[in-house]
Amino acid sequence: MAASYTGQWVWSSQALTAMVLSDPVGVSQHTVNPGEFRSDSRDWANATSLDLSYQDLAQQDAFRLFSVMASGDTIHIAQANNTTNWSDYTLTGAPTEDEGSLSWSIPVSRTGGTGQASNGQTTTFVFTTNSTTLARSCDEHDISGYTVHRMPLRILVSGLALELGWCQYCHQTFVMNEP
Repeated sequence: MAASYTGQWVWSSQALTAMVLSDPVGVSQHTVNPGEFRSDSRDWANATSLDLSYQDLAQQDAFRLFSVMASGDTIHIAQANNTTNWSDYTLTGAPTEDEGSLSWSIPVSRTGGTGQASNGQTTTFVFTTNSTTLARSCDEHDISGYTVHRMPLRILVSGLALELGWCQYCHQTFVMNEP
């Protein structure tokens, strides 16, 4: 069953900023400012990759959405104050997390559209995906054999002696500290 999600990002026609060679191996090739998106071609018509901040303008984290999207899912983008400027895309592969810059690169093929938003305009995205299951796991372990979670958050439970956590990456609940 397909599911749709909506969010807003600001369009930036600036070139994607390359990270320097001294950056750690395995991190992003691009940097995108919070709440914005860019394309590899600096326009909508010729884009083969959309780079989006991990948070939309409302500061909603899109991590889970981007991590379940796959080839064949779709994206519709429209300028918020002028919906005659729009583009439709189909994903040509899974989005990749640009860990060093808190953004995601999404490989796309344009399937339709007219016009394009001017630089700095708010745009509305509608993401449609057929996947609703997160297929990620934290596979590293510490010296004691416990799983090392990539994106842990503390869960505060009043009256509980244990300190619990929830991982934003693999979506598991776990014990962080025992008394």
